[in-house]
Amino acid sequence: MKTMKEKLFLITITFFLSLCIANAQNNVTIKGKILNPVDSKVTFVLTKGEMDEAENITLDLDKNNSFVFTTQVSDLARFNFTHGKEISTNRWILEPNDEITMTCDAKNFYPSLKFEGKNAEKFNYFVADYMEADIKRKWGEQVQKNESLPIDKQFAYLDTILEVKLSTLEKYKNKINPMFYHVWKANLKGMVSNYRFNAIYSERRKNKDFSFYSLPAEQRKFVNDMPAQNDTTFKAFMYRNYLMNVLYSMVYPEIGLLSGNADWSAEKMKGLRKAFFKGKFLELVSAQEVKSTVGYEGINKDSQKEYDEFFKEYPNSPYKAALEKTYEKMKLYAVGKPAIPFTLKNENGQEVSLQDFKNKVVYLDFWASWCGPCIQEMKASKPVKEHFKDNKDLVFLYISIDDKAEDWKKGMEKHDVKGVNLWAEKAWEDPVARAYNIQAIPKYYLIDGEGKFHDANPPRASQNEGKDLIKALENALANTKK
Repeated sequence: MKTMKEKLFLITITFFLSLCIANAQNNVTIKGKILNPVDSKVTFVLTKGEMDEAENITLDLDKNNSFVFTTQVSDLARFNFTHGKEISTNRWILEPNDEITMTCDAKNFYPSLKFEGKNAEKFNYFVADYMEADIKRKWGEQVQKNESLPIDKQFAYLDTILEVKLSTLEKYKNKINPMFYHVWKANLKGMVSNYRFNAIYSERRKNKDFSFYSLPAEQRKFVNDMPAQNDTTFKAFMYRNYLMNVLYSMVYPEIGLLSGNADWSAEKMKGLRKAFFKGKFLELVSAQEVKSTVGYEGINKDSQKEYDEFFKEYPNSPYKAALEKTYEKMKLYAVGKPAIPFTLKNENGQEVSLQDFKNKVVYLDFWASWCGPCIQEMKASKPVKEHFKDNKDLVFLYISIDDKAEDWKKGMEKHDVKGVNLWAEKAWEDPVARAYNIQAIPKYYLIDGEGKFHDANPPRASQNEGKDLIKALENALANTKK
């Protein structure tokens, strides 16, 4: 029988262990109090791993208009905070062991927003940066206004904004974690320089022969003023986006201009990525490419090869779970699997179901009125539709993911979209968009007469003058049982 002293010791140890477990499970805490709240809730959108889906955590304010948010992060994580329709932060960073208290007035959010506690100065820096660049200078709005200006004027303004943002960061350099300082400095350079590529895109649309090297050396220097690829800058997500822009918006087009051929094979593009990216950057970009290919094309000979080759090269990749999840999901759309049923409304408000086209081949096209590539493919599909104009067993079914019905109907009329037209009224979040894994458009599926998937990535109408698509449709029709 244990003595009282032994019992007290066990109770103490148990309590201590429970605290340790709790701390291990939740090593980040944000306590908050909101004056003059405009909603009864606050929401945190948290992104931990580079290929993990974002987590949405909604908390109720208590009777004192306060909340407590806790989570566990093993490395830098991104989060957005929202309260009501107007109040939000954008892509702020959490670090392990952040423990802060925030206070604000919802009717005067950013000017009143203050943080105290462990690593609080990082959050106060975020506020100072927003106040200086976004509120005082409204730089995002100004960048849009500058789009009509010559490229040198646009670049000069971006130079000014980058200087302002770096200056604000320098004021907090000795108050914040050195790791965060270097990561965020790379992020700032990447974020601002990404806008330079918008100007380059615009210039290239005006002049197909435009080259990055047509610009004066002074305007090209931003490329040489970026940090190197290493384990620290790898944590800078906006810097990684910048590198992707350099590859696909500068290097790739420049090589295309020099060689006279920008139509590269997947293998050549893979070689280009390997030459450009290093270490962790290459592994992440390769994983993202595999996920994109499998997620868009489904599981076919080419995507399976890409999937297998990735794991042969990176057998212990941290992105294994994300890729396996995508792979398993895409099994739903494999040839012979039953197509996912749906019911949507047409332009007259009548309900139309996939089941209505039983015993017919359905060419399913997800699009939107604002999607340039979607419209181009529709134009290219006219000869294909003309080829099948007398075939009653083939249905061209279009599903718009426009936000507004008005935009959908105007787009349908403007672009003369002939066929069965339906609207997914919740756009990207609509059940049909989720069921069919619509993460980018245009996206196509071919469904056979038995209501089964015939192809999760049929040929584009623009390929080979539509001949490849005609062949795929004829194959589906030939296999349809009467």
